[in-house]
Amino acid sequence: MIARRRLPAAVAAWAVALGAAALAPRRVRAQPAPLRVALVPFLSPMAMLAAFKPLREHLERELGRPVELYTARSVPALIERMRREPDDLTLVPAHIARLASVDWGFVPLAGTLQRTTAQLLVRDDSALADAQALRGRSVGVLDRLSLPAVIVMTWLQARGLEAERDYRVAPQAAIDSALYALDRGDIDALAVAATQLDIAPAGAPRRVRVLADAGTMPGPVYVARPGLAAADVERLRAALGRYAPDAAAPPTVVNTALRPVTAAELAALDAYLPKLRQQLAR
Repeated sequence: MIARRRLPAAVAAWAVALGAAALAPRRVRAQPAPLRVALVPFLSPMAMLAAFKPLREHLERELGRPVELYTARSVPALIERMRREPDDLTLVPAHIARLASVDWGFVPLAGTLQRTTAQLLVRDDSALADAQALRGRSVGVLDRLSLPAVIVMTWLQARGLEAERDYRVAPQAAIDSALYALDRGDIDALAVAATQLDIAPAGAPRRVRVLADAGTMPGPVYVARPGLAAADVERLRAALGRYAPDAAAPPTVVNTALRPVTAAELAALDAYLPKLRQQLAR
């Protein structure tokens, strides 16, 4: 009689798995890697991900792959990620899109709003009447590097008011928390893009008055990371261009047709780059 040797359990399991793999249909393929999309923060994280859900679902249908949304805790944190570990697609303020294309090799793919207004808001019952009334007061900004903040602070500087000398800059985490801070009186004024009020959560207070329209600007821009294959860049560009906003909702950064953006359009923001480079160097 020939003795039968029993395989050790681990070896037997490996043999079974190998046999199953050999019998599996060859047409089964690995799930494609998710497309990572990084978003400039201007809402709380949960509100941000909910607001961009229609775009995420659109890109998944267009590209046939999962899409993951990521939002940084601040604009500087997003820029740091772009420089060290860039995602395939990033939504950034237009002046940062220009810097990223000129200095770091990112490719502008699609613009959001053609034009919006940087505004300085106060509470609707505030006694503040002009820029000079802000001396010794606080101005909230979503981030010092955000384009509305840059334009409003430039507007104040043209009227003789220097940040941290004549007024205090008070960074806010998101548009909804900034509106609460203004409503409570924690800050005296708030620098925002006009369309940001349309995207703030419904429960956020809106007892505001426009103290000044400080200037116009383009909305944020989607950029592709350096080194992304040309075919993938064009695929992303085409998919973004086919995004259809909700016609019944007001136009916002989230709810807008995504349009081609030119180097000439972004070059109009070059005046902001020297100071932006200085801030990033610090």
